[in-house]
Amino acid sequence: MFRAKLSLILKHLKNNPNFDSFLDSLQIFLLLFIIIGIGDFWYFTDFGLYEDDYDRIPFALEAGWIGSGSGLGRFILNHILIEQGQGRALHDILIVIFSWIGNKLGGFHSIYLIGYFIITINACLFYTLLKRFALPKVFIITGVLAFSLFPADTTQPFLTHSLGIQPSITFLLIALHCYVAKKKILSYFIILGSLLCYEPIFPVFLAAPLFKNKWNLRLCRELIKHSFLMAIMVTCLILLRKLLGETRASDVDFVIALQIVVRHVVIGPFISLKMFLYRPLTTLTELNLKSLLIILPCWIGLLWIFSHLETKFPSRSKDSVLSIRTRFLNLEITENFQLILKFLLIGIVTVILAYPFALSSDVTIISGRSSKVHTAAVVGASIVCACVCWTIWFIANNYRKKYIGTALLATFFALLIGFGLVVQQDYILSWQYQKAFWTDIDVLCPDMTENTVILVDNHKMLRGVKQIQSFFERPSVVISKLYKFPRDWRLQPKLYYLRKNWKETIISTENLWQLNHITTTAPGPGYGALKSTDRSNYYTNTESSNIILLEAQGGKLNRVFSVIINDKVFSLKQKQNSQLLPLKKGIIYQYMIKSEEY
Repeated sequence: MFRAKLSLILKHLKNNPNFDSFLDSLQIFLLLFIIIGIGDFWYFTDFGLYEDDYDRIPFALEAGWIGSGSGLGRFILNHILIEQGQGRALHDILIVIFSWIGNKLGGFHSIYLIGYFIITINACLFYTLLKRFALPKVFIITGVLAFSLFPADTTQPFLTHSLGIQPSITFLLIALHCYVAKKKILSYFIILGSLLCYEPIFPVFLAAPLFKNKWNLRLCRELIKHSFLMAIMVTCLILLRKLLGETRASDVDFVIALQIVVRHVVIGPFISLKMFLYRPLTTLTELNLKSLLIILPCWIGLLWIFSHLETKFPSRSKDSVLSIRTRFLNLEITENFQLILKFLLIGIVTVILAYPFALSSDVTIISGRSSKVHTAAVVGASIVCACVCWTIWFIANNYRKKYIGTALLATFFALLIGFGLVVQQDYILSWQYQKAFWTDIDVLCPDMTENTVILVDNHKMLRGVKQIQSFFERPSVVISKLYKFPRDWRLQPKLYYLRKNWKETIISTENLWQLNHITTTAPGPGYGALKSTDRSNYYTNTESSNIILLEAQGGKLNRVFSVIINDKVFSLKQKQNSQLLPLKKGIIYQYMIKSEEY
């Protein structure tokens, strides 16, 4: 009886005209899951915390269940009503909530699986968006692969970005789906989420009307109306941020901002598109046996996929809609080719729109955290890449050389996967270097007490990597999470990196050392780097007897107990003879301090 019903259901599904499309989508979703898993998260169990992660992730690791007095709800309310999360109310909230969920489900590294899931969802949304249009299958496949392996932004494994920036792309893609499906009002509410999460993504939605099937005078009117509504949304948000005193809105120099926008809009698209050529070369120059053993099966799999793709367009008119005939040129543009040209233009416009709000980093940066300046270009750059890939495919098939086009595309995307492995290896090394550094701090500075300041000289001599900083620019934030200092300590221990010529300006009077942006690499007061835990007192002068000085040599730290400055010997903090009570371990101690014998 059960088998008969099951057979009937399967027969009904097979007769359903949408069943084949459903199966195709499932296969593509599985492909994206594998590609992103290899390209971005293959080594995720060897990743750790990096840079801005320390501002948010430790809180989520420490928070208990909702209702247990963990402060999770209080954190969310503070970021909506009080701190505004740098004007991005959803940014910090999503990072903390997703981190909290991942940690509760499976521990620290499960947080990376949440980021993996978000990025995969975005790729699936992009695939279903392209599938709405009568595009050739090779265009859709190469477009979504370019999206999944976007090489200009190297921050996909970075938790702060996968949990806080990628959701902004999710809002954008859902809004585009709604707009194309003629649910415009809903699309404007959804894109507001992008503006509140990570605003550089927001301008890309200006291109939404271009995705409509017909380009005519009505489209021009729709673009004007659409742009006006989006401008109102941005204006209202800026005014609200100014009223709330949010510094990123109130302290903007609009002349300088305009200059940056023009520069980014001109240079940014070129940089992000160039990465599709530059990154495969990077993979070849940094290739090792370990990566080759992963890239080679990927290449074989991609070769098989492209060899089974159809070369034809979906059913559309092949009649010529434009003929160009000259002495040297005989060109007929059919409706199918017109569609490709249309999406090429959409891609270019969308890439340009990715840069007007990307003001926090220089557009020429292509490595590390600041490569996020290219994040919003992922949609447009992927469409342009798909156009180029389809052209290669079309020429190869037109000359009956399909195997050449297949090999070229498979090699290109396999090398992009390889670049993802290069990025991941930097993340692994960065975490190893951080653990070595903080283990040195733990061993060398057990006598930290109230008012203690740890200074690290020659920190640039410590080992670092290209794609993610090994040493956070605000190490005092890290040390405050590494230990639980007694609450009655008015000024808790701090750690700063010294600048190159610090000895020339650090002495104030007698034994007082000036600790500010001139003598240390800590950023300005707006970041709270030189503030005490109560965010009211600045470290401007500190007794040398309260200072621990560490020198970086050969990738390790060494502690010195006196230093000569201007021919004067300064005695620094001495280790206590009496046994001090060990400092209580903070929430991230177990992840950062090496457990083996040091």
